[in-house]
Amino acid sequence: MIPAGTGEWPFLESGRVRNRPTHALMALLWVSALSALGCGGLADLVDRVTGGGETTQTASATPSAPISPSFAEDGGLSTKAKYGPQQLIDGNPHTSWCVVGSAAVKLHFTGSPTLTELQFLNGRQKVTSDRYGDRFYYNHRAATVELTFSNGHRMTANLPDSKSWQSVKVGAQSAQWVQVAIKSSHYGTGRKPQNCISDIIVLGG
Repeated sequence: MIPAGTGEWPFLESGRVRNRPTHALMALLWVSALSALGCGGLADLVDRVTGGGETTQTASATPSAPISPSFAEDGGLSTKAKYGPQQLIDGNPHTSWCVVGSAAVKLHFTGSPTLTELQFLNGRQKVTSDRYGDRFYYNHRAATVELTFSNGHRMTANLPDSKSWQSVKVGAQSAQWVQVAIKSSHYGTGRKPQNCISDIIVLGG
């Protein structure tokens, strides 16, 4: 205790901090205060103030999982059977759905899963040593697609001219099917190019 009426700590006579406690003295006062409270240390004091216990962390969102379409159909618009709509969902990047001009393909699901994302592998992802060479640049690639869901939701997405997988977030759509319509294209260099998409992966929860 400071002697009454003095306002000073009589044993701090030297230095520039004569009239206030040093760091060492402050530490001594903290230890005394903790002992008086019956705390084992500063961590114990924090636990008493905050209520102790384990820290609660916000749970991370459930990751999306692939949802396999039961079948795909385009109304017979694909140019050949080997370029049919089933090629979109066969998991083989070297096969593709190809049509002449603007067209649409519909992916059907079992039940009404919640769809959150569509991933596109655009163009025809095939390269050979024949005169056609890289089929990606020979054929057209989808530039703008319109997505229509069985629940009535509709949206438009732009796809860059890239050989990489491209993701389109769609919110959370509970749907029996989704239709993908090609509205515009990145133009190919071939003499008779087709609009092609190699694969579509659907994700949901």
